[in-house]
Amino acid sequence: MKPFLHSQSPLHKEATLQMRCVRYWRTRYRPNQDEYYLLYKVHNEGKKSKYQAARDKALGIVAGAADINIDLPRHGYNGLRIEFKTLKGKQTTQQKRVQIALEKNGYLYKVIQTFEDFVELINWYLQD
Repeated sequence: MKPFLHSQSPLHKEATLQMRCVRYWRTRYRPNQDEYYLLYKVHNEGKKSKYQAARDKALGIVAGAADINIDLPRHGYNGLRIEFKTLKGKQTTQQKRVQIALEKNGYLYKVIQTFEDFVELINWYLQD
């Protein structure tokens, strides 16, 4: 009998990558440091009822918002926004629209597909 091989869905793979990247941040900064609190996620995905979608919209949740916000100004940017994608993943039309708006307003926006890309970006972004 062949062993069961679990195939991860693209959303699960994105979430796994994102969790690994957040863990990396949290090994770099601890709760007694301000930077620890300046990386955060805005909950804006998932299947929702029409009521919940309308409520979220009324509360200010925007379709296409980046997965992770880092509110540290560096290198002339107001902050960093990161969208996680699988190697085959593509941005939605709304995500591209959000990216344009953020970049026009002084934010760095990056699409990250691997943990190594995240580490390289963070190491560059955080250097003084």
